[in-house]
Amino acid sequence: ICLDIADLRKDSFVGPKLEWYKDKMKFVHGDSSRPETLAVVKEILGGRKLDALFIDGDHSFNGLLKDYGLFSPLVRVGGLIGFHNCLMANMPGHPPGPVDEPELLGSRTFWKALETNYPQRCELIDVEAGPWGNYGVGVYTVQTEDNR
Repeated sequence: ICLDIADLRKDSFVGPKLEWYKDKMKFVHGDSSRPETLAVVKEILGGRKLDALFIDGDHSFNGLLKDYGLFSPLVRVGGLIGFHNCLMANMPGHPPGPVDEPELLGSRTFWKALETNYPQRCELIDVEAGPWGNYGVGVYTVQTEDNR
């Protein structure tokens, strides 16, 4: 299931690349923070659980908290939950700061909070630095129904 606020199938760059996946994926065009979008995803799943969830939303702390709260219960025990841009180091004009830091740094703050709660279950995968610095992907395994 691919959920995005933009309809990626209509994007002139991404759309043609998704053509191959049209029979293998379900595309949901909607706002991940809306309950009706969650209902569409649940309908597609039909009671099944996800093996993996990758959150790459608006990158704000509150946006991640909302997406995580809504969608993490859909992941099975033993499944993976990943977060994009959890490193966000060395971004020009965006120095590290507290929870109320600039919007794009919310991912890093959220990851650090999660990492503190689940240190033995979290892994930080550092990706090669791009033009804006290191972004990073954080992943952890759901150990029990209660550790989401």
